Amino acid sequence: MTKHRLLNVIKRGSIPQYTFAVVVPHGGDLQQIMDLAMSPDSSIGPVIDRTYSLEDAEQAFAYLEQGHATGKVIIVP
Repeated sequence: MTKHRLLNVIKRGSIPQYTFAVVVPHGGDLQQIMDLAMSPDSSIGPVIDRTYSLEDAEQAFAYLEQGHATGKVIIVP
């Protein structure tokens, strides 16, 4: 699988510098990831922290502002 990353190069007494490693997506790798995500027994998926109704949207935003959400906060109609 092709890797890409953001490298943080910090030297003492200097300003942090960032370099990018650019890669070309490989269709086979992307297909493998999609197959994993779409399989019924997949452990790949979003982490849902809390779900709120539309009427409680204000509470959902207040919860997000606290900064303690460990996953997605969902608002449903």
